[in-house]
Amino acid sequence: MTTNANEVLHLSTDTVPRDLRFDYWSDVLSQSITPMSVESSDMRNFSASLSAAPMGALSVMEQRGSAHESHRGAHEVSRSTGHSFHLMLSLGSGWDFRHRGEVHLRRHDLMLSDSRYVHDIGIASDYHFIHLKLPPAWLRTWVADTDRLIGRRIPHDGIAGRALSNFVARLSPGVVQDSPLPGQVMSDQVGALLAMAAGEHDMRTQAHETLQRSIADVVSQRSAEPGLCAADVAQTLNIPVRLVHEALAARGCGFAVLLLHMRKVAAGERVSPGEPVRLAGPKTP
Repeated sequence: MTTNANEVLHLSTDTVPRDLRFDYWSDVLSQSITPMSVESSDMRNFSASLSAAPMGALSVMEQRGSAHESHRGAHEVSRSTGHSFHLMLSLGSGWDFRHRGEVHLRRHDLMLSDSRYVHDIGIASDYHFIHLKLPPAWLRTWVADTDRLIGRRIPHDGIAGRALSNFVARLSPGVVQDSPLPGQVMSDQVGALLAMAAGEHDMRTQAHETLQRSIADVVSQRSAEPGLCAADVAQTLNIPVRLVHEALAARGCGFAVLLLHMRKVAAGERVSPGEPVRLAGPKTP
């Protein structure tokens, strides 16, 4: 998709017959964003619209429409003619995104995706999104290691996440068109806030790793106790129980799985390579 300076592009399914809307909208998304397919359980009443405008090196899109699912598989990836990153925020309800992992995003959370990878998006109700298309060279001037953020939820209630969410939520093609600020100034603000979010993610990851080791230590020491639960570990560490679950989820491991693993280790049973990696505790005999 290309637009001239200060030009806002408007596209809508309202301009085509109902029986052609899905094919039309798949083409719109493929040309405006990146190749993908669209599905809905209510094909007859499906509707969608997209407006877009350039903002410096970026493209700002506002998307509205009906509940649907979109898919970008290996076939769609092979059809892509270029590489791009995408920063998405919902102004409406929560949504689900599978992209190097499965994530549920709340209203005003952000997600950064990479067009080189497949994805599945599930939106269960009418939606309203702000979507920024980011060139790779531009993004890497702000975030050198983009893998730190790809497919990871940027929570709107974090320090940097709140600032980024508030700024992106106020963007729209019309706002960009009418702004007295040059597009480059506005895009630089996005870059600076993304860099802050990447740094905040690193600090959160380090905090999770420290807490994971503490949780594993406690579970290892108390694994023989009948009925041991996450609340018992939280009480020992003097932290809210939600932090126990949050830290383990960041590792991709639930409390029950970790407890079973530690009990096997304590009993001298062989631990399969597919089980969660121990973070602390006695060595396996």
